[in-house]
Amino acid sequence: MLAMAAVTAVLPVVRRRLPAPGAVPALIGVMQFAIYACVPETDQIPRVAMLVVALGAIELGSRHVVPWWVHGVVAAVVLRSGIFGATGRESALIGALFACWPIVLVALVPGNALVAAAVGSIAAVAVARTGALEPTPGPAVVAVAIALPVSALLALLGGLPFTRRRCASSRRWRVSRR
Repeated sequence: MLAMAAVTAVLPVVRRRLPAPGAVPALIGVMQFAIYACVPETDQIPRVAMLVVALGAIELGSRHVVPWWVHGVVAAVVLRSGIFGATGRESALIGALFACWPIVLVALVPGNALVAAAVGSIAAVAVARTGALEPTPGPAVVAVAIALPVSALLALLGGLPFTRRRCASSRRWRVSRR
């Protein structure tokens, strides 16, 4: 429940940082893929994936971004499917909860949101395919303990060359390459 609230709380920031139609549903789709990589044997995952695909199709077809709370509802349904699918396996539960990391990382790390989304997505899938498939929770905890700080640092450093700064000679923003 706390993870669902945390993801829903950061979605307005994520939507501001990734304003293109289909960007937030793509992040939710990565979250869904990472959950599926943790618990591939559950049958509700494809049904929930159709909801994510429908949300992306609506945004891309209408060329408008839906309200943030719609993203929050879909992300909560995706996370709920992972929690339900991980019943009885603590390592899969850890992987399903860490699948929210790309969304949280985009909201937390300043700089380029696309770099943060890419790094967070790779980290979530890596944790899902390594530690979250093990029968005991120990390897999943180790995978998260490694992936979390490494991905945060890479997202922070990867976004630095593309930070926006005010140009002294004009009123426009420009991309600085430091």
